[in-house]
Amino acid sequence: MVASNWIFNYLIISAPNESGGLYACFDGQVLPMDDRPTCGIDWSSERGVFVRGIQQGDILSITTTEGTREYKGAWYDIHDVLLGETEDIYLVSTYHNAIIRWSRSEEAEIDRWISADQIDSWHVNCLGKVHGKVCFSAFGDFHSTRGYKNATKGRGFLAEVDQNPPQIISGGLSQPHSILGTSDGYWLCNSEMGDVRYAGRDGVMDPEIVLDGYTRGLAIRDGVLFVGLSASRNSFEGDPVRQAKIVAIDLATKQEISRLSLPFNEVYGIIAVPKQDLFLKLVAQILTGERLRLLRQRDSLLGKLAAHLSQSPRPEERGL
Repeated sequence: MVASNWIFNYLIISAPNESGGLYACFDGQVLPMDDRPTCGIDWSSERGVFVRGIQQGDILSITTTEGTREYKGAWYDIHDVLLGETEDIYLVSTYHNAIIRWSRSEEAEIDRWISADQIDSWHVNCLGKVHGKVCFSAFGDFHSTRGYKNATKGRGFLAEVDQNPPQIISGGLSQPHSILGTSDGYWLCNSEMGDVRYAGRDGVMDPEIVLDGYTRGLAIRDGVLFVGLSASRNSFEGDPVRQAKIVAIDLATKQEISRLSLPFNEVYGIIAVPKQDLFLKLVAQILTGERLRLLRQRDSLLGKLAAHLSQSPRPEERGL
């Protein structure tokens, strides 16, 4: 029996690519909620809204107390999602080097910021709020498609979204991801170098925590920083991580408390739900939405099968 104070309790984790999906940590277990590879996730307990970017089909999925609705748009290669003010959702189209502002009430795109014209040249990936402003991370201002391959060290940056050209807040990074704003600064994964960095109001950023893998995914709860470690596909030299992990760090001492092995290869996002009742409510909303989606999918397939069978000639009509 696992104690209720298990440090990894009430985490929601998104996993992209192979063996990806959405997972929940509860009572000593890492439980799969579905198997749809997912990049960015975000949640507002006040609004009762959970959003995720699903890789297959480039789907924006929105779960509320009223159920789950899913949308497709011109945002090929969706990487991250971020709840904005009121009804707005920001999302990343890495293919288009674009940040898109999408309205829940209008169910439509209402704004788009494009950093570069050449497709996937910057590898724009994650979103977050820094001092109240929406920001994004990118691998670098390269000029050719995937020109960042084997050339990302020190080229990455963090920048404000609504500036043209983008206003760089911090540069000299290596494959940055996972922007986590706090009341007086922000945390950021410097993924290629395997470290996590912090900048206060003075904007000075230094490596705070160095780990033994590809850092991506951040959350804070009760003085603990949760950091995702992925089995890197191509970037972390001498990477000893062969499966994904979550590392719990004491923020007061910057020392590792514990780590949790995960049944998949990569972490993208982490949400640390503060209390059990909120966690169970959120999980129930997500699972209910997934159940209804599968039922709709089943009914659609049954309808297509029935239509096909009704148009097929009977055996006697075929002369059998």
